[in-house]
Amino acid sequence: DKRFFITLCSASFLLIACGESDGAHVHDRKRRDLDRAERHAERALRRWPNKAASWNIAGQVDLKAGRTERARQRLEKVLQMAPRHREARAALMSLGPSE
Repeated sequence: DKRFFITLCSASFLLIACGESDGAHVHDRKRRDLDRAERHAERALRRWPNKAASWNIAGQVDLKAGRTERARQRLEKVLQMAPRHREARAALMSLGPSE
């Protein structure tokens, strides 16, 4: 549905913005963008928990925020729902083996 698409796009855009900031305001802007991306991702999980894309964006946000164990759990959930999900598989591979 339209709201699902907008929510995921908003979170994705904010994640991309986190990686492209530069200058004196970098830290504050990145933190704000990451916080906003997290709100969108959590909204997606609450409203559409049966969609792999919701779990993926939440996992990607966690990964960007340094919450690797929670990111791993969410990305593994993506692969349970959609075993061929390339982005989730690549993110999990970047984390290496679980501890």
